[in-house]
This record gives sequence, structure tokens and C-alpha cells, in this order.
Amino acid sequence: MLFGRSKEPFKFEKQNGEAVLVKYSGKDKAVVLPEQYEGAALTRIGDNAFYDNGHVEHVQLPKGLKAIGMNAFRGCSALKEIALPEGLESIGEYAFAGCKSLASVSLPVGLSLLPSGAFSKCRALCALSLPNSIQQIGDDAFNGCQSLGSVSLGDGLKELGEDVFKGCAKTLCLVLPRQMEYDEKRFAGCDRIYRRAEDGLELLLYAGHDTSIELDDEVNGVPVTAIGERVFYLFAYLESIRLPKYLKRIGPGAFAGCSGLNEISFPESLQVIEKGAFLSCAMREGQRGYTGEDSGLRSITLPAGLKSVGENAFAGCALLGSVQINGADTHLGPACFSMCGLKEFHFPPNTKEIQSALLRGCTALETLTIPEGVKAIWDRAFEGCVSVKQLALPRSLELIGEGAFSNMMQLEEIFIPARVREIANEALAFTPELKQISVDPENRCFKAEDGCLMDASGARLIAFAGAKEGSLSIPEGVKEIVPCAFSLSALKEITLPASVSRIGEWAFRASSLKRLVVQGEDVEVCHGALLDTENVQIEARDDIKQKLLGTMDPDSADEVEE
Repeated sequence: MLFGRSKEPFKFEKQNGEAVLVKYSGKDKAVVLPEQYEGAALTRIGDNAFYDNGHVEHVQLPKGLKAIGMNAFRGCSALKEIALPEGLESIGEYAFAGCKSLASVSLPVGLSLLPSGAFSKCRALCALSLPNSIQQIGDDAFNGCQSLGSVSLGDGLKELGEDVFKGCAKTLCLVLPRQMEYDEKRFAGCDRIYRRAEDGLELLLYAGHDTSIELDDEVNGVPVTAIGERVFYLFAYLESIRLPKYLKRIGPGAFAGCSGLNEISFPESLQVIEKGAFLSCAMREGQRGYTGEDSGLRSITLPAGLKSVGENAFAGCALLGSVQINGADTHLGPACFSMCGLKEFHFPPNTKEIQSALLRGCTALETLTIPEGVKAIWDRAFEGCVSVKQLALPRSLELIGEGAFSNMMQLEEIFIPARVREIANEALAFTPELKQISVDPENRCFKAEDGCLMDASGARLIAFAGAKEGSLSIPEGVKEIVPCAFSLSALKEITLPASVSRIGEWAFRASSLKRLVVQGEDVEVCHGALLDTENVQIEARDDIKQKLLGTMDPDSADEVEE
């Protein structure tokens, strides 16, 4: 092995008081470069210095090296490893390109640029972790590194060139710095992409097509704590998945449309399931793409540490028949279990509000227990729960939102507790089996008379027990019949007193009404008041009668927004 002052196989030059290796033309497998040449520190390996050397396998670089020139080791097909010394400031373009045996390389802290093609076509390079000092990676830097399966980019990275990872391993796992935006085109071909977060890594992309997947718990010793937005969106073939054991968050739409997903187990570390995370994880007969067998989530257990479940998180999981919520304080977002196949549902014990449309359209739901402590049931929370017959409202309840219990087709009775101070329109719309509405005598805001639910003043008629038959004379003093108040009512005859000045939208829609008497002289009739109600005899002032008759025609009646 020759080095130092020998002229062959080394060629040195002095430039500005420092030594430069201009050329190495030897055939040694192991090469050790000196720290000095004729008293001058060796600080640079010049352009093309080892170009196309097919013999060298190992190179020991001097401690004081500052720069490696363009094409310096390009085409060194036998080079297996090289340790770049601390203090190295620059690497030239294509410096290690075509080093097809190079399996590992360590980049020093302080290096700020990886230029174009620096390690392109290093076919044996399998893993790489870049220091935080790297701010820029040029075009094609790792292009053609077909064995490169793992790359961690430093947090200092600001600029990434084109085709940097083109032609890398099909299973390439890439870790992005926390501030870098994910660009699908730029990272095409990557199998898994993670991004650093404050508490670990977030999975941004998974490109596999397996029916069963086991996600990494860690990458390079860093825990995977989040699954990003729409990572597994429409993976219809996915049947089961093992989530990372340190997982804290599942992002929006992460598994939406995974219609073949039959089972999933959530780790105890999980804290947040975001909106639409498991939206429509079901496939049933009649749906597009149905192959002859129902599939989808059937049961889930939510861990005790789960803080929140986002809007529509499990909406449309038509086969989801069982949900066990182990956390006492888990917040359930709007519509998070709407249109599911639930037969029973138990709220977290410390629930204070039931969000809008939470269980909307859960047609199989039979048992429903609302815990004491709930103060508000928001809009359409239980709309369309057509199989629920009994519903006990807690004493703590204060507010009932619009349409909260509408279309509960089997509901037979309801008791309004003393603290309820607000009941919105359509709260009990389309409840044809409702036999009794009663109000706690201590309630100062509402009262019930002859099946009618009214505000305490008697001016606003909110709902009627739809199963009651026969005739009804609404009490004098009622000014407004709210929307859908008598929808699907079994009454045959109704008399409105002179005090009524407004008949709301769909007030008598699809009812059994045969005779309607309106005694008032100045009555506002809203669209669709008698929609889907036929052969009604109307006794009213001519103009009011014509308005009411007009609302029976679906072509002239504006639909009320659901």
C-alpha cells in the first residue's frame, strides 16, 4: 500500500497551502489516505480522483478532509463502504454514482448539500439516515438505488430535487422531516412514507396491496404514533390490519371505504380517531362491487385512553353491530356512528352532550340508555332509529335539538324531564306509534295536554302523540303549529282555533287526516303543510283553504331540508 510522499499510485497537488489528491490509479483493495502531503494538510479529493477504479473496496479518508470533488468515486464498482469524516463540507455531483457494491455510508453532521446524482445507481445501498444539517438534496441523488429500503431525511431539509428516489427498492420506507409537505408525484414509487412529528412518526403513505397488514411499531428506533389522512382510503381488498402499538392518532379518512375490513384491534395508546376515519367500512348486497358475501367491521372495542372520536368516524359501517367504549370520558363527535348496524349502544358514563346525528339511521337499534349527566341532545341525534320503542331521558337534560327523535317509528312514549328548557322544531316528527307525551310537573318551560306538547305559554304546539286516533280541538291560545307537528298522525279530524296564525312546513304531512277546520282569519300556511295527505275536507276562509290545498301537491310544495 503506497501513500505519503510516494508519487505512484497517488498524485497530489498543493493549492493555497493545502494538499489535493488529484488521482489514484492503484489496484489495492484497501486504501488509506494520508492526513498530509509534504507538510500540507490533505483537505480535498479532486474531481474524478478514483473514477472507474474497479479494485478499491475500502477507503479510509483523513480527518481533515473538507471536500470530495465531482465524480471522485464514480464507477468504483467494488467499493463496499466508506466513512465520511466529521468536518467534511462538500460532496461534488455524482461523487459516488455507480458504486454498485456500496452497502453503507455515514454522512457527517455539518454537511449541508447532497448534490445531483451523488449516490445514484448505488445498487447495494440499503439504508441511510441523513443528518439534520442537510438542507438540500439535488436531482437524482439516489436514483437507481434499487436496494435502498429505508431513508430518514433530516429535519433541516428545505429543498428536495426531482427523481431523488426514482428506481429505489419497491419497499422503500421514507421518513420526511416534520415541516415537509407530502407530494405524491415527487415520492412516487415509495412503499411507505412517514413524517416526523413531535411525539414520533406519522404514516403518510402505504402502497402495499396485501389483504392482511402488520404496520411497523417503530422505524429506526422512532415510534409510529399517527396514521395520516386517507392513507388506506378505498383499500377494498384489506381484510385485517395490526396497528402500531404506540399509535396515538388515526387521521381523517384513514380507512374510509375499506369495505373488506372485517376486524381491527385498537392499541391502548390510542387517543384520537379523526373524522371519517372508518367511514363506510362495509359491503352488502345491492352495493356496487358486491361479490356475493357481506364484509365490513362487525364489532369494535375503543380503549380507555381514547379522548375523542371524530365526525362520521364510523358512519355507514352497516354491519357494525357492537361497540364497546371503555373510556368514561371519550367524546363522540357528530354522526360518528350514524347508519351503523348497532342493536344496542352504551354511552361513556361521563357524557355531557350527545352530538348531532350521532346514531342517525341506526335502524337495528333496539336498546338505548342515555346516562344521567347528559345536558344536551343535538339535532337529529337519533333520527331514523326506527326500532327503538322505549327511551328514558335523564333528569339532567336541558336541551333537545331539531329532529332529535324524528322518524323513530316504534317509539311509544316520552317523558320530558323538569330541566328541559328548549325543544327545537321537528323533535318528535314522524313518530306514528307515539301514544303518550308527558312532562314533569316541575318543568316551567313546557306542558302536555291531550297528547299535545306545547311551550308553557301554550302559544307553540311542538308535537303530537301520533298514535292517538279520533278528533282533536287544539286549545285556544296556540299561535303556531311547528313543522311536522302532526306528521303521520292517526287523527281523522283537527280543529285549529282562531288564535293559530302559522301552520309550519309539513305540519300534517302523510297524516290520516280527513277533516281540517281552520277558524282563524289571518293564517300563514307554509309549504308542504298537507303534503302526502289526500282527500282532506278543509273548512276555512277561501284564501286559506286554497293555500292549504296547494300544499298537497308535491310539485308545488318546497321540500324542507333534512
